[in-house]
Amino acid sequence: KEPTVADYVSLPEYSQVAASRNGRALIARVPVNGRFNLAVIDLESMTRRMLTSYTDRDVIAVDFAGNDRIVYRTSTADRDDEDVDGSSALHMVTRDGARRVTLFDPDKEAGPAGNRVGRSMRLSRLLPASEAEVLVTANLRDPLSLDIYRVNLDTGQRTLLTESRPEGVLRYVYDRARVARAAVSTVRGTTTRVVYFRPSEAAAWQEIARYDLTRPGTIEPINFTADGRRLRVATNATGERMALHYFDPEARKLLQEIFAHTSGDVASDARGGSNHMVSVSIDAETEEVLGHLVRNDKQRPTWNTEDDRRFQRLLDRFLPDTYNSATSLRRNTSLVSAVSPTWPTT
Repeated sequence: KEPTVADYVSLPEYSQVAASRNGRALIARVPVNGRFNLAVIDLESMTRRMLTSYTDRDVIAVDFAGNDRIVYRTSTADRDDEDVDGSSALHMVTRDGARRVTLFDPDKEAGPAGNRVGRSMRLSRLLPASEAEVLVTANLRDPLSLDIYRVNLDTGQRTLLTESRPEGVLRYVYDRARVARAAVSTVRGTTTRVVYFRPSEAAAWQEIARYDLTRPGTIEPINFTADGRRLRVATNATGERMALHYFDPEARKLLQEIFAHTSGDVASDARGGSNHMVSVSIDAETEEVLGHLVRNDKQRPTWNTEDDRRFQRLLDRFLPDTYNSATSLRRNTSLVSAVSPTWPTT
């Protein structure tokens, strides 16, 4: 049937869908009580179980940590992932709903005196070798700078991993071993951003790039190559639009271009934000680039392997009127998202 006005203005039936590591279950935000709540979907029985029933707050981010533990974030401020005041709580719940742990609650942990900046803890990276621990970022020591903690999901115990870090850190970039080896900081009271690098977890941070957000020359680190020796960065240092390049952090040198798009920024906008046209799909295990996803209903994702290109052609043949993207859940199962300007995301 044709979509109605209600299909566009009402809360989506499912959003932020994520899969368990074995691909047998999905989690998603689902509207209940006029709020986004958390549901788990068993793909073998095709049954749904609600795990939360909030009436005063929204689930704003969800992810599986392995196959059983689910990490999710809540806020009373806004329904979007980037909540208004920055304050949010982090929780763990098991897939069957039997165990629940609040990992961080800003209402119960006192912040710095006189602090008007919201505090939050956010899931940063999953650990392939562990389902009981994850890496999170939080502004607990300094409201204007992020630290990394290793958190036990069953006990809530935290271990600070960035005792020594640059000031004003906005985000970190991890290598394949889940070690944070690059960081982007802001110089307070200015439009200057600084990129830092360290050769190993025990090494000192060193500045490798500095740029002004109001001028050309942005260098925004995206990820490390699989060998950990080079960075992929989004930059407009060589052209009007942001393009993906290799960068040698030891030599502090911009290297060859990897990918550019004729009509939009790639991986980051010129201010280091998410208002870009082309996203980069990166394999969570190998750190290799799988392809590029164009946020445009007229252009399809571009993939680096023939298998992925063949599957995309198959999708587009069966769903010719929508923009289609897929995530592999396990060997013979994929999660497909289809959307167009005239049809809600399905």
